[in-house]
Amino acid sequence: MIIDSELLQFGNTIGIQNLHLNEKGCIKFSFDNDRTLYIERFDETILFFILKSSTLAPLPYVVYEKALEACKQPKGPFELHAIAKSDSDIGFLTKVKDSDCDQPTIYRVFKWLLSLIEPFHSI
Repeated sequence: MIIDSELLQFGNTIGIQNLHLNEKGCIKFSFDNDRTLYIERFDETILFFILKSSTLAPLPYVVYEKALEACKQPKGPFELHAIAKSDSDIGFLTKVKDSDCDQPTIYRVFKWLLSLIEPFHSI
Protein backbone atom coordinates (compact mmCIF):
# COMPACT_ATOMS: atom_id res chain seq x y z
CA MET A 1 0.00 0.00 0.00
CA ILE A 2 1.13 3.51 -0.77
CA ILE A 3 0.52 4.74 2.78
CA ASP A 4 3.39 2.61 4.12
CA SER A 5 6.14 4.20 2.03
CA GLU A 6 4.64 7.68 2.16
CA LEU A 7 4.26 7.56 5.94
CA LEU A 8 7.88 6.49 6.27
CA GLN A 9 9.00 9.47 4.16
CA PHE A 10 6.61 11.81 6.00
CA GLY A 11 8.13 10.68 9.30
CA ASN A 12 11.60 11.49 8.05
CA THR A 13 10.53 15.04 7.17
CA ILE A 14 9.12 15.65 10.66
CA GLY A 15 12.06 14.00 12.43
CA ILE A 16 10.49 10.63 13.29
CA GLN A 17 12.53 7.75 11.95
CA ASN A 18 10.84 4.49 10.87
CA LEU A 19 7.30 5.88 11.12
CA HIS A 20 4.82 3.17 10.19
CA LEU A 21 1.40 1.76 10.96
CA ASN A 22 1.38 -0.87 13.71
CA GLU A 23 0.33 -4.51 13.23
CA LYS A 24 -3.32 -3.43 13.51
CA GLY A 25 -2.85 -0.88 10.72
CA CYS A 26 -2.98 2.17 12.97
CA ILE A 27 -0.74 4.91 14.30
CA LYS A 28 -1.45 7.48 17.01
CA PHE A 29 -0.01 10.98 17.47
CA SER A 30 -0.55 12.76 20.78
CA PHE A 31 -0.48 16.55 20.93
CA ASP A 32 -0.74 19.09 23.70
CA ASN A 33 -4.14 20.13 25.03
CA ASP A 34 -5.47 16.52 25.01
CA ARG A 35 -5.57 16.20 21.22
CA THR A 36 -4.89 12.86 19.54
CA LEU A 37 -4.65 12.25 15.80
CA TYR A 38 -4.96 8.73 14.39
CA ILE A 39 -4.20 7.25 11.00
CA GLU A 40 -5.78 3.90 10.31
CA ARG A 41 -5.87 1.59 7.30
CA PHE A 42 -9.34 0.38 6.34
CA ASP A 43 -9.31 -1.73 3.18
CA GLU A 44 -8.15 0.58 0.35
CA THR A 45 -8.97 3.69 2.38
CA ILE A 46 -6.91 5.56 4.93
CA LEU A 47 -8.87 7.09 7.81
CA PHE A 48 -7.55 10.18 9.54
CA PHE A 49 -9.28 11.27 12.71
CA ILE A 50 -8.61 13.64 15.53
CA LEU A 51 -10.14 13.63 19.00
CA LYS A 52 -10.08 16.27 21.72
CA SER A 53 -10.67 14.93 25.22
CA SER A 54 -12.24 16.92 28.01
CA THR A 55 -12.67 16.54 31.74
CA LEU A 56 -16.29 17.58 31.28
CA ALA A 57 -18.72 14.71 30.90
CA PRO A 58 -21.07 14.90 29.27
CA LEU A 59 -19.97 17.72 27.02
CA PRO A 60 -22.56 20.44 26.50
CA TYR A 61 -24.73 19.96 23.42
CA VAL A 62 -23.40 23.22 21.97
CA VAL A 63 -19.96 21.58 21.56
CA TYR A 64 -21.39 18.85 19.34
CA GLU A 65 -23.48 21.41 17.49
CA LYS A 66 -20.33 23.44 16.78
CA ALA A 67 -18.57 20.33 15.41
CA LEU A 68 -21.51 19.47 13.17
CA GLU A 69 -21.58 23.05 11.89
CA ALA A 70 -17.89 22.80 10.97
CA CYS A 71 -18.74 19.80 8.78
CA LYS A 72 -21.18 21.91 6.76
CA GLN A 73 -18.52 24.44 5.78
CA PRO A 74 -17.51 24.05 2.12
CA LYS A 75 -13.93 25.17 2.76
CA GLY A 76 -12.38 21.77 3.44
CA PRO A 77 -10.33 19.77 0.95
CA PHE A 78 -11.90 16.44 2.01
CA GLU A 79 -15.23 15.07 3.17
CA LEU A 80 -15.56 15.70 6.90
CA HIS A 81 -17.51 13.97 9.67
CA ALA A 82 -17.93 14.96 13.32
CA ILE A 83 -17.18 12.08 15.70
CA ALA A 84 -17.12 11.29 19.40
CA LYS A 85 -15.66 8.26 21.15
CA SER A 86 -17.39 9.01 24.44
CA ASP A 87 -19.47 11.73 26.06
CA SER A 88 -16.30 13.58 27.03
CA ASP A 89 -14.65 14.08 23.64
CA ILE A 90 -15.25 15.57 20.22
CA GLY A 91 -13.46 15.13 16.94
CA PHE A 92 -13.40 14.91 13.19
CA LEU A 93 -12.84 12.14 10.66
CA THR A 94 -11.87 12.23 7.02
CA LYS A 95 -10.82 9.52 4.62
CA VAL A 96 -8.45 9.36 1.68
CA LYS A 97 -7.99 6.60 -0.88
CA ASP A 98 -4.69 4.83 -0.33
CA SER A 99 -3.74 5.58 -3.94
CA ASP A 100 -4.10 9.33 -3.21
CA CYS A 101 -2.21 9.24 0.08
CA ASP A 102 1.10 10.91 -0.73
CA GLN A 103 3.25 13.08 1.57
CA PRO A 104 1.63 16.41 0.62
CA THR A 105 -1.81 14.90 1.27
CA ILE A 106 -0.77 13.51 4.66
CA TYR A 107 0.62 16.93 5.60
CA ARG A 108 -2.54 18.75 4.42
CA VAL A 109 -4.81 16.37 6.36
CA PHE A 110 -2.71 16.77 9.54
CA LYS A 111 -2.74 20.55 9.28
CA TRP A 112 -6.44 20.70 8.40
CA LEU A 113 -7.61 18.42 11.22
CA LEU A 114 -5.46 20.23 13.78
CA SER A 115 -6.92 23.56 12.64
CA LEU A 116 -10.48 22.20 12.87
CA ILE A 117 -10.02 21.00 16.45
CA GLU A 118 -8.31 24.23 17.58
CA PRO A 119 -11.59 26.07 18.37
CA PHE A 120 -12.33 23.34 20.91
CA HIS A 121 -9.12 23.94 22.94
CA SER A 122 -11.00 25.30 25.94
CA ILE A 123 -13.24 22.29 26.55
